[in-house]
Amino acid sequence: MKLVWKLAIPQICIVICLGLISFFVINSLFINLREEHVRDVIDNRYSFIINQIEVSSLKSISETSLFTQHPTVMEAYELALSGDIDDPYSPESQAAREMLRKELSPMLESYEGMLGESLQLHFHLPNGFSLVRLWREKNTRVNGEWVDISTTCARTDLPY
Repeated sequence: MKLVWKLAIPQICIVICLGLISFFVINSLFINLREEHVRDVIDNRYSFIINQIEVSSLKSISETSLFTQHPTVMEAYELALSGDIDDPYSPESQAAREMLRKELSPMLESYEGMLGESLQLHFHLPNGFSLVRLWREKNTRVNGEWVDISTTCARTDLPY
């Protein structure tokens, strides 16, 4: 065997071995880098969602605080509570809905005029029933028809 081959064969073997070792090391580093990147993307999205929930909650609290002690709202609740709040067709609840729509409409129109979107103000009764959704003309749908009654998802005697 010539001297060239005696020197070249070990060098070729060393280059191939180092190449394979380098491939596996770099491949494992890329796998770790990819997993870390996916973890970072998920963590960033999670943080964004948590932040959006906090911002939305603060916005809802600030909007709600404007109406909690409003005289019209207090009067409407007194009227609704003077009737049977478990009856979805209670005339007192209907009168309270109409009162809230009438008295708060200038505020809601102003809000929509300023921000270009309607304020989705929703009042509930103490039993969890929806008293009124002020961004709708009717409160809920029953059998595909819009009606103005108090409802809750827990109601089993109303067809949906």
